[in-house]
Amino acid sequence: MRSFFGFYIAVILSISSVHASSSGPVVDTSSGPVIGRDEGEVSVFRGIPYAAPPIGERRWTLPVAPAAWKEPKDAGAFGPACIQPKNPNPRRDVGEQSEDCLSLNVWAPKDADQAPVMVWIHGGAFRLGASSIPFYDGSKFARSGVVLVSINYRLGAFGFFANEAVREANGSDAANFGLLDQIAALQWVRENIASFGGDPNNVTIFGESAGGASVLYLLTSETAKGLFHKAIAQSGGGLQSALCAWRSCGGRAASRDQSNNTLAGLGVSGESLETLQALSTEQILALSPLSNGMGFGPMIDDDSVTSNIYERIVGGEVASVPFIIGSNSYEASLMRGFRLSPQTVFKSIGGTIDAAKRAYDVKGRKLSDEDFAAELFRDRLFGAPAKIIASAAQEAGLPVRRYYFDYVLKRREGKAKGARHGAEIFYVFDNLGILPGARFIVGREDEKMATRMHELWTSFASSGVPKAEGVDWPRADNAGNPILVVSPKGFETHETFQEDQMSYQAELFKASREKLNNTAGE
Repeated sequence: MRSFFGFYIAVILSISSVHASSSGPVVDTSSGPVIGRDEGEVSVFRGIPYAAPPIGERRWTLPVAPAAWKEPKDAGAFGPACIQPKNPNPRRDVGEQSEDCLSLNVWAPKDADQAPVMVWIHGGAFRLGASSIPFYDGSKFARSGVVLVSINYRLGAFGFFANEAVREANGSDAANFGLLDQIAALQWVRENIASFGGDPNNVTIFGESAGGASVLYLLTSETAKGLFHKAIAQSGGGLQSALCAWRSCGGRAASRDQSNNTLAGLGVSGESLETLQALSTEQILALSPLSNGMGFGPMIDDDSVTSNIYERIVGGEVASVPFIIGSNSYEASLMRGFRLSPQTVFKSIGGTIDAAKRAYDVKGRKLSDEDFAAELFRDRLFGAPAKIIASAAQEAGLPVRRYYFDYVLKRREGKAKGARHGAEIFYVFDNLGILPGARFIVGREDEKMATRMHELWTSFASSGVPKAEGVDWPRADNAGNPILVVSPKGFETHETFQEDQMSYQAELFKASREKLNNTAGE
């Protein structure tokens, strides 16, 4: 699924505070006016700074408002992506990169007034990605009456870094700078989105993978309280056990100690802020290499994150907002990218392999090691967390709905192993036309599916209840059931789904949680 930057669809807004301009609409923001572009029924502003550049002496500092400007700033091009390693998938190249990357983009219907707002948080293991990737184009949302905002946030060790010198300089325990960037962007939305025709009192956050995990962290963070009113976590997990920034926990060393050890391995002392701020981008990238696998991202810093997502939700420390959570059928497409073998997956479940084989009916279904490992990976990281988090959130009083996305293009039926990690994005954004060779591989049934998925998301943003033609999607109960299964058969509600597998995964999580609690504070 190639990133065709030539197809960037510029779009966004005109409203009560928009003035006529020969080069495009002009909107006043809290920092200064910006000039966008009109395209048909949609107007677009791209690359709007929402925070000061985190460069030089501002590297690893808390996000603050950008310096104000008086002359209209051109917002016709996306801002650069945040610094990141080369993506192993050339189709997801993000183009220009810079530490000066804290920008956002806005798509809106012309003459919008009090329109629902959706804020998209991109994925990429907290180390990759950008809001400028073409299939995140938000023009279809604007045409559906929604103001769509997409954001960049600091990645890798630029965005998640625990160090005593940095801590002392900031006068704060904050170590999740990338998460604080997301919160700063939401604050910008609250202050400015009315000027673009959006309703600051009707904001939905949604994201996929690391973006979905971000949604869960924001849901359970006091720092983000009141900045959004609905949430959708797509393949974001929820049961991940975060490292602790300033202390050991769960039997693992403090993140600050791990970072210092890595710095020492590079021949660098982590005791001087000046030394740290003089590091090259290559040296900082070495602190969070992709070879570390999936274990990276927000940590418990007693600032924006005070404990694990699940613990916060079962403790009632969660935003009381309508909530959607779900995952895909072939999340194991990630295994190749992170070089995970079936044996690695089997090792991760400890001595429970026989119980797992029974739960997954490996013998009766004649599953190969590869297929068995793929299902274990899918359910442990995404499927079971979605069910367990849905259950906990419902008990905490949130109106929750759960989904399982198993749709593949009609031409791929019987050939694909299922819906790959991130596959639902093209349907949610209704952007199937951006796929390479779309006119040859995308059929009417596929387009219809995209239209209905998109309607579910936009209607949820509007009212808190997802609706689309022919779709009945009831709320989950305290067990996390029922679930909406999206497949080539259409939209089907299952009262129970993969129950044997989910029961096994729930027991596995229960055991790991008990072990984690027994080692807390070590």
